[in-house]
Amino acid sequence: MFLCRYEDLLREKEELEEGFEKFRHDVKMSQAGNASKEVQVLKKVIRTLEADLLKEKTKHQRLTRRQTDENRGLLLELEELRTSERNLRIRVKSLTNELATLKRGRRVGSLSGNRTPSQSRKRSSSGDRRSRDEETERRKPFTPSPAGTRHPRFDPTAYIRDKQRKRKEADSRFGRSREKPKAPPRSRSHS
Repeated sequence: MFLCRYEDLLREKEELEEGFEKFRHDVKMSQAGNASKEVQVLKKVIRTLEADLLKEKTKHQRLTRRQTDENRGLLLELEELRTSERNLRIRVKSLTNELATLKRGRRVGSLSGNRTPSQSRKRSSSGDRRSRDEETERRKPFTPSPAGTRHPRFDPTAYIRDKQRKRKEADSRFGRSREKPKAPPRSRSHS
């Protein structure tokens, strides 16, 4: 009896050990399945994060490229504005000098206005030649300099001569049109 009981206990122990081994095996398998699921979930999360990172990277590159292009355009515009400002400063300086020359020319012209008629005739004949030469020179096209368009230098003496010549021409034209043929004087009869 005692021996039977012992054998039953041994059999029961072996069955329990087998069940326990089977249970351990099932637990291992279930843990391995969960782990593989977790690995798959983690891989999916990693792929999603990598895709988001790539999108952000390309977005940032586009923004950087656009800002670089804008900066380059602004730098070019700034350089053009500086060049334009430089040209305008040169132009203002030139016009200031021209204005000062004109003012000096008027003073000289008013002082030299007290000439005798013979002096003015001598000067006007040579002045006519000069003014004609200057007119042809003014009509010639000039090539603009790289610093901007520059006008020919102002000559106050030529300006005064030209003005006098035009006045004389206008006076002579005006005088001819006013002159009408005069009728011969009537003879008075003495009665």
